[in-house]
Amino acid sequence: HGVEVRPADVQRSRWDSTLEQDGDAWAVRMGLRFVKSLGYGAGRAIEIAVDEAPFTSIEDFHLRTKISESALKSLAEAGAFAGFEAQRRSALWRAVGASRAEARGMFAGEEHAEPAAHFAPLSEFDTIRWDYAATNYSARSHPLAPLRAELDALGLPDARRVSKMRDGARIDYAGLVICRQRPGTAAGVTFMTLEDETGFVNVIVKPVVFEAHVVLGKTRAFLGVSGRLQVKGSSVQLLAKKLWVPEVDVEPQSGGSRDFH
Repeated sequence: HGVEVRPADVQRSRWDSTLEQDGDAWAVRMGLRFVKSLGYGAGRAIEIAVDEAPFTSIEDFHLRTKISESALKSLAEAGAFAGFEAQRRSALWRAVGASRAEARGMFAGEEHAEPAAHFAPLSEFDTIRWDYAATNYSARSHPLAPLRAELDALGLPDARRVSKMRDGARIDYAGLVICRQRPGTAAGVTFMTLEDETGFVNVIVKPVVFEAHVVLGKTRAFLGVSGRLQVKGSSVQLLAKKLWVPEVDVEPQSGGSRDFH
C-alpha cells in the first residue's frame, strides 16, 4: 500500500509504534514493544534516557538505562543499535561486553574502551532471519525475497503472477503459511493463506487431501502446494491436490500463523 515501515531503533522508537514525517511523507516507526525480552519497564527506561539526551554508544546506552543483558542482546539482534553500530554481530559483541564489564566493575564512571572486534556482515537472508528471531517481523524485507531467484529457477511463481493466471491453470506454488482455518460449516475443508514478498495466495484443501498430508498441513511453515486455480472475477483460489516440502538451500524464517480459530 506504499506505507514505509521502519525498524525499531533505540534513538528513535518509543514503546509503541509512532509516525515519522519526512516532508509531505509519513512512515511508521516500529515500537520497542516488538523486541523480545524487552519488557515495559525497560522500554520506559529507554524512553526516559533518550528524552534526556541522545545515546552516544552502546556502552552509554547501557550505563544510562541499566537494562538486562538479555534485553541488550535482543536489541542488538533486532538491529536497534544501528544508529551507532551498523553491523549486528559487532553490536551484539559490544552489548554483551558492556553488560559483563560493568558487572565486573570495569567502568568506574567512564566508558570502557577496548579494541574493536571485526565480524563478517550478515547476508540479506540472515538479516531477515535475525529480524524474525528478535521481533517476529522484518521491516527490511520479506523472508522469501532473497530466495526469489532460486524459486524462479524451480518454476515456482510469486503471488502476483498467480493472481494473473487463467481459471483452471495447474500450478505449483510455495509460500509461508500465515493462516489455517477450518470453519464448522465447511464440511471439513481447510482454508489456508500463503504469502510471499508480492502478496497472498488463498488455498482450499479438501479433507481427503489434508488427511493425506496431515503433518505438513498442520505444522509446515514454508509449504509447497500443487493444484488447480479457481478464478471468478477478482477472486483467485488454489484448489490443492498435493502438499509438499519446497527444496531450497536455506529454510526461510516465519513469524508464525493464525491457526484453527
